[in-house]
Amino acid sequence: MSSPEQTPRPSRKRGSGDDNGPSSVDPNDSDTKMSIEGKFEDAEPEVLDELFTEMFFDEERTYNALTEIDQAIDAYEERSGFRLIISKSAGSARTYKCGSHVDCRFRVKFGRIRGEDVIVLKKSVRNTFPYHTGPPAPPTAKGRAHKRRLKGKLEPLLDKILTTKDGLPRAKDVIDAAASEMESLVPTYSQTYRALQRVAATRREQEKKSFQMIIPYLQKFTTLNPGSTTRYEVDDDNNLNKVFVCPAIMQSSMRLVCPVMCLEATPLKSHWKGTLYVASVKTGCDDVYPVAISIMNEDENEADWNWFLEHLRSAIDVLAMDHPQERVSYKYFSFVSKCKNGLQEALENVFPQNYFCIEGVSPHASKSTCFTWLDDPGLPPRYGIIPSNWCEPVNIMFDLPTDGSWLCVLDEFLGKMLENISMSRDKHRGKTGVVQSTVDLLKKHWEDCAGFKIWEIHGNGEIFRVVRDGLSALGNSRSYNIDIINMTCECGEWQEHGVPCIDAMAYFRLRKQVSLEHVFAHHVDKNYTHENARELLRVGIMPVCMDHIVPDETTLPPKPPTIRASGPPKKQRIRKRSRFAHEPEKSTIVCSRCRQRGHNVRTCIAREAMAESVDNSVESESE
Repeated sequence: MSSPEQTPRPSRKRGSGDDNGPSSVDPNDSDTKMSIEGKFEDAEPEVLDELFTEMFFDEERTYNALTEIDQAIDAYEERSGFRLIISKSAGSARTYKCGSHVDCRFRVKFGRIRGEDVIVLKKSVRNTFPYHTGPPAPPTAKGRAHKRRLKGKLEPLLDKILTTKDGLPRAKDVIDAAASEMESLVPTYSQTYRALQRVAATRREQEKKSFQMIIPYLQKFTTLNPGSTTRYEVDDDNNLNKVFVCPAIMQSSMRLVCPVMCLEATPLKSHWKGTLYVASVKTGCDDVYPVAISIMNEDENEADWNWFLEHLRSAIDVLAMDHPQERVSYKYFSFVSKCKNGLQEALENVFPQNYFCIEGVSPHASKSTCFTWLDDPGLPPRYGIIPSNWCEPVNIMFDLPTDGSWLCVLDEFLGKMLENISMSRDKHRGKTGVVQSTVDLLKKHWEDCAGFKIWEIHGNGEIFRVVRDGLSALGNSRSYNIDIINMTCECGEWQEHGVPCIDAMAYFRLRKQVSLEHVFAHHVDKNYTHENARELLRVGIMPVCMDHIVPDETTLPPKPPTIRASGPPKKQRIRKRSRFAHEPEKSTIVCSRCRQRGHNVRTCIAREAMAESVDNSVESESE
């Protein structure tokens, strides 16, 4: 837009009032004109900004907040083509200067009226000069354009970025999004960084207030789901330290799943930190079924594992039930995990008679084969589950927002439980018999065992020798003994999975000569059936509506830990040696103390100390 044509600068009248209050300006007053021209007699010809005078001087406008002034300035910039820059801002006072001319004397100031709660344009001659002077600024000059007037305009971009980006946005992400969404206003790196800091500060304040809603949330959850186990601990100062939730349906559901429980601990990344403890099981259809959740203030340790497992045992009696198979010398449920910090000691304390596998601690934890069942026939079935092939899918499936508040993690986890139950229920609706994955496995065993040989050992019809068709990689044939009564095989797969292995399928097909449907009906564990899955998923969890939760106004967030958090320490800045350090005259580093190249202040002081020590040693040698 072309600039306003030059007109003789009208004079302005100094206000009769004091400088602190607003005063009227008369551009036609000759005394004011002579006063201003005498002050800037060496300046270039000035141009009266008639549009600004019309929009701000001619109308007695008041503003309730600085954001209203921002909107008015934006409208002025759009109509005039000039760019105004904030030169000073303190509290409710703000001063603008021209950014479209070099060394322009344009100055306008806004501030509050004394004794009133409104903002007006300060019409003081000393502070307000709506005149432009100087040559036009280069088109590439950005300066400090739109400083702070982007406040409130970048936050919607952050919400849009979070819907497409995994993790928190960076300043560069906001700049790229603004380039496509805000063509007229392109923020700088500093502006976007400050916007991210404001959002982070607001988020921390909201997370702090969310701790006042956790205890009412647990009480509401117990009301909607009678019989559920919810526990929490606060210290003497009312700081929340521990939370535990286990829905009531788990008391009956745990009788219909594979009796192997996975225990996981994940550190939270929010401002308040903490550790998330999760217990989950698997159904016969390989679906992960979450059981309980707990959040604690400190890092993973034995005391917190004890607290979590004790409440888990009190909430679910089935965990310590005797195993229905007499040959198994352990309790009904087994535990697997990859966690090592105090979990083994806690399991030995809370579940001393249960079998557990901890990767890196238990000798059988990381073995993918099943020969350990031959060494100890009293081991319970593990259904092919080991820590390394389960814990990662559990983490991926839950995918909880570990960078959110404790309340957010609790609500997301319970929502995931309801989501998984609903999705699995739809998958098994209207189906009967053995699940498809187990059917496909047994059909493959049925077809592959056609050439096997079966030999009876004792003549009582209990133990048989199965010779597999073909040779192994070592050149000998593979053969295993199977026990029909105890449903065991030397390969270990039958007693571990609860499903007949290929050797057992050879016995049913070649020796007993029964049909494949007979095997499905009488020799497959009930956990692998659609009927069992439907019974497991028959009852769901009643979720809590966050809008109905009223803060208790007393609970405080946990205190920061007194010891250093687990994990590697924060990286320190790597001081790079100058490229020409061996040639000081070519070095880009200049010492601010001695003004010599090749070193800085820190090394300059060290050089002096080193030089003094060398001089002292030379003097001592000469003496």
